[in-house]
Order: sequence, then C-alpha cells, then structure tokens
Amino acid sequence: MISKISRFTTKLFDRCFRKSKKFRSGPFIFLISEGSYNSHLAVVVGKKVSKKAVERNRVRRQLYEAMRLHLLPNLGNKNIICLYKGPKILENLKEFEKATKDLLNFLQRKK
Repeated sequence: MISKISRFTTKLFDRCFRKSKKFRSGPFIFLISEGSYNSHLAVVVGKKVSKKAVERNRVRRQLYEAMRLHLLPNLGNKNIICLYKGPKILENLKEFEKATKDLLNFLQRKK
C-alpha cells in the first residue's frame, strides 16, 4: 500500500478527475494532473472487470504495489489516477509494467 501522504483526499480526487490529461496504454487509462508539493496516486477498478469485490480489491492492491515500486519514485509532483478497463482479472503485471514505462516516456516528452 502507498503511504498516507501519497493518497488522494476526496476533494483532490474530484478536482484531479475533472481537470486532467488522459493517457491510454493497453487496458489502463491514466489521468494526469499537476500537484502542489508531492504526488498522489489512486487506482479505480470498475464492476465490469468483476462483479466480486474480492477480485476487484485484489487487482487494486496489485496495481497499488506496482505503482509504488515503478511509478512513485519518478513522478515529482504529478497526481495520477489509474483506471483499469481490462476485460479480465490481471494474471501477471507485465501489461502494467509496460504501461508505466509508456507513461513515464509520455511525461518526459511533455517536459
């Protein structure tokens, strides 16, 4: 799980969700906005992925851990919301690792 400092508040999540740039890579949609001091991360897994909350929460925990390891050290002050729109449950995180590399390349091109 990510640290409390890197989690969204409800107000910040709503603001970021409305005013953000979208980047899509595979079954992932990343919503990116500028933060003030530190970066915030969120993962959203909808009911279309699985009707069972246990399975959705498992995917969400896996994605949080992958974001903490691969994305958080390289963000700076960006706020990122990851929407998982895949048709099935993640078996391995190869797709997400590729998506994070694409996202980091996208963010570096924007600078």
